[in-house]
Parts: sequence; structure tokens; C-alpha cells
Amino acid sequence: ALPGQWELVTDPAFRFGKGAVSASPDSRAKWNIDGSGFTLYAPVGPEYGKARAYVNGKDAGLLDFHAEQAGAARAVLKQSGLKDARNALVIKVVEGRVPLDSIEVHD
Repeated sequence: ALPGQWELVTDPAFRFGKGAVSASPDSRAKWNIDGSGFTLYAPVGPEYGKARAYVNGKDAGLLDFHAEQAGAARAVLKQSGLKDARNALVIKVVEGRVPLDSIEVHD
């Protein structure tokens, strides 16, 4: 992530009590992953919007973080069976503010 694109926040809705929220409409984040899969976690709530996910450059779907009531972090994207030893996950904000929590990598 580029400086200024994400704000660090402390909130019990995040799995470990801390996370990041997009600070600009063009915020993006990238993880390099060594493993055959991953699970991305994030909270949901009325203040959050949507982001597009890309795995190894391919569209992996629209992630909707908006909910009428705030909710604790949950799995928002799961991937398995990735064939490359090294993989990349990119999240690009599409609408509103987007929360990022944590990622679990699977062997």
C-alpha cells in the first residue's frame, strides 16, 4: 500500500484489535503469498463499501464490506488450489471506505 492510502485503526471488530481502512478512493493493497491458498478477513458495517480483488492479475470478484449493522471480522475471500508457489493478491477500492484486517496463508 502507498503511504496515505490507508489509515491504521484500533477497533475490536478486527480479529486482532487493529486494522486499516482506506483513506482515498484509489487506495489499493497487495500481498505476496507463498502458498496454495489464502483466506482474507475483514469486518463489515454501514460505513464500509466495496473493493475488487485480483489474484495473480485475474479478477477474483467484488468484495462487499457494507452491512446494515457492524459485524466482527469474517472471511471475505477464500482461494485454494493456486498452482504457483508465489501468488499475489491485490485489493482495489471501488466504492466508499474499505477495511483490511488480516490474511491467513494455506500451504
